[in-house]
Amino acid sequence: MTLSFFLYSSLSPSPAAMGDLDLVVKTCNGVEDRQFCIVTFAYDPRSLAAGDAGGLARIAAEYAASNATGIIDYLTQLGGDSVAVEVENGCRVEYSNAVQGLGETLRDLGSNNYGGAAAAVGAAAGKPAACEKLFRDRGREYPSELAHWAEILQSLCRVSREIIVQLH
Repeated sequence: MTLSFFLYSSLSPSPAAMGDLDLVVKTCNGVEDRQFCIVTFAYDPRSLAAGDAGGLARIAAEYAASNATGIIDYLTQLGGDSVAVEVENGCRVEYSNAVQGLGETLRDLGSNNYGGAAAAVGAAAGKPAACEKLFRDRGREYPSELAHWAEILQSLCRVSREIIVQLH
C-alpha cells in the first residue's frame, strides 16, 4: 500500500496560498535544506496565517507527526514471517515514540519552551534510523518505500528543529 503523504499528494497549489510568502522565505533562509523548507510551506494556507517562525515550526512538526502516523499504518500492513513481524512491531514502537515526541514538541512550542521543543523534535528525527537498524540487525531488507517516508520524516523534523533553533 502506498502511503498518502500530505505534502505532495493532498496539497494543491492555490493562488490564495501563494500570496505574501515573506515569512516563509525569511524563515527558510535560515534552514539548511531551504528548498524543502519552502516547498513544505508554500502551498499550505496555514503558513500565511502562521504569524511567526514558531507557527511554521509547529506546522512542520504537525506534518512530521502525520507522516510518522502514516508510517505506522504502513508497517501494520507489511506482515510476513515471525522475524518480519517482530521487526515491524519494533519499528511501530519507534514511530509511536516519534509521534509522542512530536506531540511534546507541539506542547513545548505552545509554552515557548524552545529548548524542550528542539530536543523532542530532534529525538523524533532519530526514530527512522532506529527502525532501519532493527531491519539490518535481523538480516532483513529495509523496504525502499519505508526508506522514502523515513527520509521525509527526518527532513520535516530537521526543518522544524532548525526553525526552533532560530527562535532561541
